[in-house]
Amino acid sequence: MAKGNRNTDVDIIAAAKLSDLAMLRKGLAQGADIERRDCDGMTALMCAAEAASAECLTFLIQAGGCIDSADREGSTPLILAAQSCCEACLGLLVEAGADLRVMDKHGRDVVYWANRRRLPEVARMIEAIREARAQRGELEAGVQQTSFP
Repeated sequence: MAKGNRNTDVDIIAAAKLSDLAMLRKGLAQGADIERRDCDGMTALMCAAEAASAECLTFLIQAGGCIDSADREGSTPLILAAQSCCEACLGLLVEAGADLRVMDKHGRDVVYWANRRRLPEVARMIEAIREARAQRGELEAGVQQTSFP
């Protein structure tokens, strides 16, 4: 990925927070760094998940944004989507292969957040997919994620 200038990069993070797909497209076309982080360690993809913007999230996944990055609190896009009660975003991230085992710094995973946000069907779906992946040998022993330094 090309490294963009700081002003352009800020625009894509702001665009994701505002669910502004046109601004996201423009920023990336101008060379913005899709993995740039704000002061909280959030990438544009994480902001789109937190904003419950399935359209922006789809675009950023397709553009190559990391789906398992973690912010300062250890929250990944999957956890942020659960916290935002965005079932569409959760589905997109699961379909893209997001790690279903990651936990934030407080030991809470996506199942915890889905239940906490009163999405028990989503929590059951995540547990079933996690179990199916484990049976197929797709899950390794350690949880790996790209964390904020």
